[in-house]
Amino acid sequence: MNSKDEAKLRCFDPELIIPISRQSTEDFKTGTWSKLRPVFFEKTSPCRAACPIGNDIPRVLYRGSQGDFDGALAVFLQESPLPGVCGRVCYHPCQGPCNRVELEGAVSIRALERASAELGSAKPTILTDAGREKPVAVVGSGPAGLAAAYHLARMGHPVSLVEASERLGGLLTSGIPPFRLPTEVLKMDLDRILSLPIQVRSNTTVDDRVLDRLAADHQAVFLAAGADSHQALGLDGEALDGVVPGLAFLRRADLRAKAKGAVVVVIGGGNTAIDTARTALRQGAQGVTIIYRRSRAEMPAFADEVAEAEEEGINIRFLASPIAFLGRDGQLAAVKQVAMQLGAPGPDGRLRPEPVAGSETELACDLAIVGAGQTVESVSMLKDMRWDGGRLWVDHSGRTSRAGLFAGGDLTPARASVVDAMATGKRAALSIHLALTGSEEDAMLGVSLGEGPGFSIEAFFNPPPHWEPHHVVLMDELDRITSPEMPPVALPHRDPAERAGSFDEVSLPLNRDEARKEAERCFFCGSCVGCDRCYIFCPEGALVRPKNEGDPYYALNDYCKGCGTCASVCMRGILENRE
Repeated sequence: MNSKDEAKLRCFDPELIIPISRQSTEDFKTGTWSKLRPVFFEKTSPCRAACPIGNDIPRVLYRGSQGDFDGALAVFLQESPLPGVCGRVCYHPCQGPCNRVELEGAVSIRALERASAELGSAKPTILTDAGREKPVAVVGSGPAGLAAAYHLARMGHPVSLVEASERLGGLLTSGIPPFRLPTEVLKMDLDRILSLPIQVRSNTTVDDRVLDRLAADHQAVFLAAGADSHQALGLDGEALDGVVPGLAFLRRADLRAKAKGAVVVVIGGGNTAIDTARTALRQGAQGVTIIYRRSRAEMPAFADEVAEAEEEGINIRFLASPIAFLGRDGQLAAVKQVAMQLGAPGPDGRLRPEPVAGSETELACDLAIVGAGQTVESVSMLKDMRWDGGRLWVDHSGRTSRAGLFAGGDLTPARASVVDAMATGKRAALSIHLALTGSEEDAMLGVSLGEGPGFSIEAFFNPPPHWEPHHVVLMDELDRITSPEMPPVALPHRDPAERAGSFDEVSLPLNRDEARKEAERCFFCGSCVGCDRCYIFCPEGALVRPKNEGDPYYALNDYCKGCGTCASVCMRGILENRE
């Protein structure tokens, strides 16, 4: 090739072969490769779907991960009035389905609820004033009654909270020992609740006459009197001196004093049995043994409480049941017991315990505490109402068979736990509000969370845009490729040997840095936190950032090719490619 030909090549205009645009893609559209487009919808995390009270856990934990514990507490207070209490005694059903559990372990949500209550300083907010001329009475100030009063007041209703005892709290005050729930923690939660316009009437026993007056003076009444009566075993010798009911033991100093230096046997497998056994140990018992007629797998007490009891030196005998109390001169001397075996399932689906013939033995003891459960006291004011298995019947909204009366908590067939009782109070509060304001109750279905027990009262009054509450985000919808390994922060506890002789709180708090680090482990499933991954990875630059928090990212249709890159890198399962 000569020099003349080389000069021609150097001056050759490439646009003669490949046209090049001198304008931006705003003027020159790149065309469409697919009909699919990224669609932004926030969804429900598996932890929130499992929470009976419906806490917005991803939003809480995101606030905590930023060190904003005021904001974290504010989000808790949208759904729950007792974050300090639940941060200690909730059985944390939220942690089981946590998507992080498949990696290094579940996020410690309960510990972070406690941290939010301790480190945050938010106050409850009003949802609406629509109930301002529609007063409601709440009978009982346990978890169900407090939740109902709290949310009714947030909906503008004048609330009268009626309590038989001098102090508010129900079983929170007298049925949970201080090494699990310190008095000052309950007081902090109560102070927040009573910052709302709630009139308290303590030392007021409700009978037929008082209930009729409450019903006449208010447009609805919520009953949350609890199940406070001791469930006797009906065994020979149960009247002996030294056989005491579990709740009475927790409440009365004279009965607790009997444990000092005594050999103690506790009967039952629920939380009351565990609490009484641990209390007896702290009172100076010589030894404590729990006997439970089923296996560990069937034990209704919370697993972490059982583990802590065993760490403290409490012995648990499974598959054993008392058949009599033996005494001398009217004083308890031993519990006669029989070995049990699990047979066919009963009507409740649980395996029935059956005695093993010839296996009777005697267990010497000075004190036997019966913690086999509580029943609803026979109350004349409720005798003409419909009952269900020894509990007051209610429908799915908390309505009883008597018009204008709603009920919840242990008085009804609800699960016997603090958070489940709160959930019944919250649901009944919204049902009462809807009934009194003439609203559509079916609207509640639009804020139910997955197929779980909870719903969002905040979303009912302030519906979030672009939300699919029934869609629960599972692990395969998350991008884990770039997720760093994040082992859980160790939860601090007092040494078992130290705590067995003290009523100081067993579990210790996370400090601010530990709480923030643990909150950072959350994937924030189903909730957009503005991480910008979709925006950064879009190969066409077609995604637009939202101007305000909570608004969606969206694609410019003229420039989006529908490749799905943005959806594939979304760590929260929020973006999907749809037609």
